[in-house]
Amino acid sequence: MEDSTPASKGEIRTRIEEIGIIPAIRLSSAPDALFAAEAVADSGIPIMEVTMTVPGAVGVIEELVRNNGEDVPLIASGGVNQHTAAEFILAGAVALGIGRDLIQPSAIERRERNWISELSRRFLRIVKEARAQMQAG
Repeated sequence: MEDSTPASKGEIRTRIEEIGIIPAIRLSSAPDALFAAEAVADSGIPIMEVTMTVPGAVGVIEELVRNNGEDVPLIASGGVNQHTAAEFILAGAVALGIGRDLIQPSAIERRERNWISELSRRFLRIVKEARAQMQAG
């Protein structure tokens, strides 16, 4: 019987360090993305990133979680913002790759450390609340 306990942050970090790569699934259709992700998982690489530029990316994440459970932690990236972040966590992503919506070019130009910190706290809160919703539901 397999352990269904979600992987801890330390376990996920260890997996990433052991493998040394995170394949980025960025294709033009959901079926192609699902095919590629399953092939990567079958190869023994136990973690991957699904970019939100894939049409139907949330469905791809949900399908991969159904097919692989906790065995393949998924990272959602590209198109992650404060309006979409919870949806990706609720679909089964264990982490989010957030770029421009967290580290905004204007904040860098103006050296607005406090704004970047505020956005970081907002994203952390969104993830925490989505995880709590998953556990409750």
